[in-house]
Amino acid sequence: MFEDELVLNRIWVYGEAEDCTYAKGSLHFTLTDGQARIACVKFGALPQDKPTAGDEVAVLGTVSYYPKGGRVTLKVTAIERSGKGRRLAELNALKDVLRGEGLFENRPTPPRFIQSVGVVTSGAGAVIHDMLSVFERRHRYLKLTVERVRVQGGGAEADIAAALCRINQNSAKPDVIILARGGGSAADLAAFNTEKAARAVAASRIPVISAVGHETDYTLCDFCAGTRAGTPSLAAERVAAVNDACLSGFYALTDRLSAGAAGCYGRARRRMRTAMFALQKAGDRIYYRGRASVTAKYTRMTAALTAGLSGSERRIGTLAARLDALSPLKLLAGGYARVSGSDGRALLTSKGVRPGDTVDIRLNEGGMAAQVRSVWLPDTKKTGRTEKNSAKKES
Repeated sequence: MFEDELVLNRIWVYGEAEDCTYAKGSLHFTLTDGQARIACVKFGALPQDKPTAGDEVAVLGTVSYYPKGGRVTLKVTAIERSGKGRRLAELNALKDVLRGEGLFENRPTPPRFIQSVGVVTSGAGAVIHDMLSVFERRHRYLKLTVERVRVQGGGAEADIAAALCRINQNSAKPDVIILARGGGSAADLAAFNTEKAARAVAASRIPVISAVGHETDYTLCDFCAGTRAGTPSLAAERVAAVNDACLSGFYALTDRLSAGAAGCYGRARRRMRTAMFALQKAGDRIYYRGRASVTAKYTRMTAALTAGLSGSERRIGTLAARLDALSPLKLLAGGYARVSGSDGRALLTSKGVRPGDTVDIRLNEGGMAAQVRSVWLPDTKKTGRTEKNSAKKES
């Protein structure tokens, strides 16, 4: 219906080009003056017709309305460039200031192993769900802290800066922060091109991964962060990849340690077995030498004892025979008798014995008491005997 309004036909519009895309002869971009925006399309365009984001351009076109999408679009027939736009110049000037202060240099990068992640993003939309899906699939053990903020519109940069500050002041600090926002137009990403947000990213003591927009979108926050990811999902994958690399290194070290331990164990076991066999062999030699020595000593001792016992038995037999030969009982057995006086003493001589004395006579078997009838003494001068004090003479 706008095409019927003459005032909206073949009009010139001046502004700064943003979000320029070209595909199959269709050129799409947005014109803005910092306050208002209008979508533009040029059909049958050539690749060289595509303006660069930030170019100040004047376009000739007709305002059209698409009821299906409810959008007002400027159908462009001619484009004239007049240089770089004011907003791009301001952005480049701010970028130069931040670079001059060294905010783009020596930014902290993610550690080699990540256990906890802080996420600063919008509470609505697909971004947070996509990231949670990646973490659930790749590393579900990660501890997540989500700061839900506005990512576009008035006050968004203040929300972003405050969230980064809160995470840095938290006692349980995460290992890394992901600053995430899905794709959008240059105006949608404007909060991430503000000085406040950029300085908050640069001031973070925790490494920041900037994942704002699409792969081709660059913001000041990207330059102030330690790492940039093309999309929020790629940022989550990058965190997982860091841990994968760490775990791979850990597993490699574990394998090397296991192999080294197995090698040490095998060598120690072989040395132990060798020492055990040597010890057993030495023990066997000592045992057999000792057993041979003990056996020889036992044999010599047994022979010596046997010889000593045999000699003792012979000596005892000889002494027993001599003793038996000297035994009074032996004499008695030969018909001799033992005579003792009244006092029990053996009478070895007849001296002192008088006729009428009583004497005891011990035989080989038994004995008797007798009374002396006569006594005779041995004659030392003559052979024979001499009677003394015979009973007949006394009578």
